[in-house]
Amino acid sequence: MRTNNHPVRPSRYDGKKFVRASVTTVESETRIREAVRNTYASRASGSSGECGCSCDSTKVEAISEAESLRAGCGHPVSITTVKHGEIVLDLGSGAGADAFQAAKLVGPSGRVIGVDATPEMIWKARDLATKDNIGNVDFRLGEIEHLPVESGSVDVAVSNCVLNLLPDKLVGFQEIFRVLKRGGRIQVSDIVTSNPVPKSQVRPEAWASCIEGAISETDYSQLLTQAGFRDVHLVGEEDCSGSCNQNSELRGVQISAVKPHSDVQSRSPSSPS
Repeated sequence: MRTNNHPVRPSRYDGKKFVRASVTTVESETRIREAVRNTYASRASGSSGECGCSCDSTKVEAISEAESLRAGCGHPVSITTVKHGEIVLDLGSGAGADAFQAAKLVGPSGRVIGVDATPEMIWKARDLATKDNIGNVDFRLGEIEHLPVESGSVDVAVSNCVLNLLPDKLVGFQEIFRVLKRGGRIQVSDIVTSNPVPKSQVRPEAWASCIEGAISETDYSQLLTQAGFRDVHLVGEEDCSGSCNQNSELRGVQISAVKPHSDVQSRSPSSPS
C-alpha cells in the first residue's frame, strides 16, 4: 500500500468547467439502485457469491460477524480519522463493521450514525449492535442522496467503497456537505478508474460490483470541490488488479476533504467574490 499526502485537485483546474453530476438516465438509475440493493441484501443473508466491492489487502485477525459481511477497499476509520467524543456518520454502513470500530473510538460521549439503503443490512447491523451491547450507534435506513440526518450535526463522515455506487455522485457529495458541521471532515476509501465506462454501456450488475460506477480520480476530486469541500487530498492508494474483479484499471484510494468554516471559504472557484 502506498501512502502520500498531496492535493488531488486536477491540474489545469478550471472552476467554470463542472463535472457532470450523473452519467445515467432515470431508467438506468432505477435499475442500478435495484441491482445494488439486491446485491447487498444477498450479502446480508450470506447467500451472495458476487465479488461486490472488494479491494483491500489489510488482513483482519479477529473476524466478527459484521467484519465477515464487510465489502470494502480500505479502512477509513482509525485513531487518526476519528476522535473521542465526536459524532461520526458512516455512509453505506452495511452490517456495521466500520460503525462499530468508530463507536469504540468515540467512546460513550460520542455517537455513530450508520446509513444504508438496504433494509436487510440495517436489520443485521441493529441485531449485531444489540447482541454486542453497543449503545452509541444508531442505524438508519436511507439513501446518501437523501440523508436522514440533521444539517450541520456531524463531525466526520466516513465511507468504505460505497460512494462509487451512487448514480448521481454530486448530489450525494452535496448531502454529505450539508450534514457536516463547519470544519467537519470527510474520510473516504473508494474505487477510482483510469477508464470510466460510457453511460451507454453501463450494466447495473457490474455497477453494483463497484466496477462500472467508478469515475476517475480527477473527476472525484472535482465533484467534491463542486459540492463545497476544500483541502481535498489523496492520502493513500492501493492497486486493485489482484482483487476478485481482476480489473487493472481500478485503484483503491483514500481521500480526505474538509467543510470550510465560512461561506466565503466554501465558494467554488468560479463564484464571484
